[in-house]
Amino acid sequence: TPKPSSAASDVYKRQMQYLVDWVIMNVPVISGGAQATLQTPSVSLFLIPLDGPFSRYYAALAWTVVVTLFLLNVQRSAFGRALVAIREKDFAAAVIGVDPFRTKLGAFFTSSFLGGVSGAILAFCYYRAVTPEQFSFNISIQLVAMVLVGGLGSVIGAFFGAGFVLLLPIILTNIAAELSACLLYTSDAADEGLGV
Repeated sequence: TPKPSSAASDVYKRQMQYLVDWVIMNVPVISGGAQATLQTPSVSLFLIPLDGPFSRYYAALAWTVVVTLFLLNVQRSAFGRALVAIREKDFAAAVIGVDPFRTKLGAFFTSSFLGGVSGAILAFCYYRAVTPEQFSFNISIQLVAMVLVGGLGSVIGAFFGAGFVLLLPIILTNIAAELSACLLYTSDAADEGLGV
């Protein structure tokens, strides 16, 4: 059977995400429906309760540092070099002795583990409750944009991409508010100067 192209694969992934979103919103037996909210229970890490905002912040920061150091070290390992070889051309990687199936399976396992734990930390440390609306298709688009802006092969670039995608709308909104306030002030001053 022929392998679907990358564009077709992306379309299938988007359709699957829409289907999962629809099922979560409209089938109350599975998720409780669109109004369902799951409160996160109180949690402790190494017998330290994570009930205050500072303890939750430092728990999330510690996980971020651990994941960053892990990914920086993976890049220099044999597994990281095998991933780069598979990314460039999996057939050529197989010729030089890299098992594409095992390497892709390891990449899938690692990314699933890191994504799952990071999502749990996001729910416990930031949201404190989980609803279906928090993980919409727009969040997926933002995550892909963060990685693309920061660079596909760069760990540190992902931080810059996240900062760019998340902070740029805030900065532009503040600049627009300041400009509108300045324009309003100058038009009011001009009206007063004309005696209107």
